[in-house]
Amino acid sequence: MILICLILVLVGVGLYLWLKKTPEQQGDMTISPNRKAELRNYFRIARDVLGDEILKSSNETMSFCKSLRNEVFGAGHGPDVDEDMEFVKKLILAVGKHYELEMPRLKVKYSWLDDGKAAHVFMLNGIWYIEVDDRYYGDDLRLMTIIAHEMSHVVLGSKDINLEPTLRNEELTDAVAVLAGFGKIFHEVCFSKEYVESGPDDPTLVRTRTMGYLKREDIEFLLAVKANITAGYSTERWSSIRPDDSGNMACFACSAAIKVPAHQGTYRVKCSICGDIQRVRFGPIYAGESKLLLSAENMFMQPILRLGDRLRPVKKASVPRSNKSP
Repeated sequence: MILICLILVLVGVGLYLWLKKTPEQQGDMTISPNRKAELRNYFRIARDVLGDEILKSSNETMSFCKSLRNEVFGAGHGPDVDEDMEFVKKLILAVGKHYELEMPRLKVKYSWLDDGKAAHVFMLNGIWYIEVDDRYYGDDLRLMTIIAHEMSHVVLGSKDINLEPTLRNEELTDAVAVLAGFGKIFHEVCFSKEYVESGPDDPTLVRTRTMGYLKREDIEFLLAVKANITAGYSTERWSSIRPDDSGNMACFACSAAIKVPAHQGTYRVKCSICGDIQRVRFGPIYAGESKLLLSAENMFMQPILRLGDRLRPVKKASVPRSNKSP
């Protein structure tokens, strides 16, 4: 009876602490399998759109904006030139270059957007128009996120890629920007706190702001996959699988399921979702043991042949003919 009461108390305390978490703390919670599957699909599309070179590019920081600001300040514009507008133009061109986009005709302006959005983009008569809400005038950190998102729309639009419903398309657009190298900036601004002092005798108020369509844990997941497949070193991991469990190997980078034969030998495997290439070795743990020992070595950075989602035996010995690639 005492044990049951103790368990109930611990459960109650845990539930209380969970309810007291801020949205930022809740971002550390485990992502559901269905959500991971959706994010992997965004990754697959983004990889096809961006290509490996952009995907392997480093994550940008605020120095990306600071250098552009310095260029604007050092240009010696007269009093009739809006330097903030000049900065946005330079930012658009720099982000487009980062995407390796063949720049289309494009116009930008600040507007009062009464729908609560930070910005929106549309194409009319072959010209892309970007409207940024007046609230973000001169806010370099959030402007970088906004422009990266809107230019991601241009990249996807040039490839005629559009998902339904609209929310999925917006999430994909964020994912493309995150994986292109703007992920750390997105992570910083997706959930932020502002401390507002209302008066000398009043307490400081804390106001939270959110931006974008991906949650913090979504961005962390995508950044982790990007880091895994662009690691400049090989990583080995070991686990045991049973012969009747073939097909349950998890991709090193994105954890998607990869079908593999449970036979001794060495294979090269490419994940059909994230494109990570791994070398897989199978061998008995010890004589008479029914389990097989698996070693998966990350090989994305090595210049080897891409094999689709197929397996190619490296060792011919002990590999059945039916498992050989043509």
